[in-house]
Amino acid sequence: MKLLKYISIILATAAALFAVFSESIEIDLSVAWLQVVGNFHPLLLHLPIGGLSFVILIEVSKKLGWAKADNCLLYLILLFTSLFASGSFFTGFVLAKQGGYPSELLNNHLWCAAVYVCFLALCAVLKQRTIGGEGRTWFYCLSIIGACVSMGLTGHYGGLMSHGDPLAPLFFEEEEVVEITRPTEELLVFKEVVHPILKAKCYSCHGNGKTKGELSLNSYEELLKGGKEAGKTLIPGDEKSSLLISSLMHPMEDDKHMPPAKQTQLSAGEISILRWWVSAGAQRDITVADAQAPSEIVIAVTELVPEEVRQRREIERLQKIAHKKKKAKIQRIALNKEIKKKVPGNLQPMLRFVSPYNADIHFSSVSQQGQFSDADFASFKGIDKHFTAVDLSSSSITSATIKALSACQSIHSLRLANTKISVADVAQLSKLESLSSLSLHSTEINSTALEYLSKMKSLRQLYLWSTKVTPAEIAVFKKNHPEIQVIY
Repeated sequence: MKLLKYISIILATAAALFAVFSESIEIDLSVAWLQVVGNFHPLLLHLPIGGLSFVILIEVSKKLGWAKADNCLLYLILLFTSLFASGSFFTGFVLAKQGGYPSELLNNHLWCAAVYVCFLALCAVLKQRTIGGEGRTWFYCLSIIGACVSMGLTGHYGGLMSHGDPLAPLFFEEEEVVEITRPTEELLVFKEVVHPILKAKCYSCHGNGKTKGELSLNSYEELLKGGKEAGKTLIPGDEKSSLLISSLMHPMEDDKHMPPAKQTQLSAGEISILRWWVSAGAQRDITVADAQAPSEIVIAVTELVPEEVRQRREIERLQKIAHKKKKAKIQRIALNKEIKKKVPGNLQPMLRFVSPYNADIHFSSVSQQGQFSDADFASFKGIDKHFTAVDLSSSSITSATIKALSACQSIHSLRLANTKISVADVAQLSKLESLSSLSLHSTEINSTALEYLSKMKSLRQLYLWSTKVTPAEIAVFKKNHPEIQVIY
């Protein structure tokens, strides 16, 4: 029995030394039997917990007069409990050297475990001394209390490493539940697509307080920060070097493959989304549309949405279309009445509704050519706000009509060929924010007008033949504004 006591003391001392010099101690994990030794830690760690709990239960029962127990038996239990605790410590030390645990938690767990082993050895020694009446009971009681406290802290830090913080839901800010009801193109790529994938497949080890490998995926910032290999989890624009992607691509049997083989794996669509996001720059606050996601990615994102949500979204989309059609029909009926009331009969044929489902109007005075004047256009006041395309080519309009046109913000196509439009008139037209096509051929405008045309952000087509603008001036304009197609 004395030999076991001395072994217990030696092992407790060794545990303390291992804790002190843990960083400098190297273990060759390529040796197979050492890996097996580490795997015994989960088995052994429960034995000293049970042993100490049993001793405390008996000691309290003796104090209250509920039970009787021989001190020699309690000494024997404490002695073996100390030996099992030492075994748990050293197998845990080997397991820790295999890596994958947060360093701060691991260090706290290691120190508390060493203190726990030392207290148990001390408890056994003091219990032996009380058998012969040599020891002091109060000193023994203090050592039992110390063993209990260190056991609790050791279990606490060990649990945090293995299972995360059980109280995390009380202290972590509850994440906003994102219900995807908008069109796929409007979704925020990180918040509503990427992060839900990570939460569903990676949080068991890297979320809600669990930081295996010192990696947390709770937020975009933590993802960029990375884990043990700082800054390498996510490298925007480089999927090959980003561990977030490379870990998914390893063979299933490879230890580097994530998630581990026994856990739910990411689907092919989810992997393609993550690869595209990282390759595209891994931006946080950007929508699927703004990120210019290819069609296959849009389809993959859409498939992430639950079927019932997709069906509800489709119903809502059809309802919106039906409502829009109904509203347009009512608006067209009212607009028709206004046209018949305000517009002279000979001018009414110049108006044509673009679609039965909206109130957009195309206007053309080409049939009257030079006979169409400012007075005629004034007949359409109030109705012209619905004009989306206007053709006043060869008409007799002046600056008065141009001024009226500059207030029609729905116009996207305007033809003013062979009219008396001036540079000052072009300056007025630069107010049209939606204008994408402008025909000014066969007019007297010159290069000064180009300065105003360059201010039109939506302009994409410009017709300038038979004007006073020279080919050299047009070439400079095209060079400065490659987005505008100039026909001359």
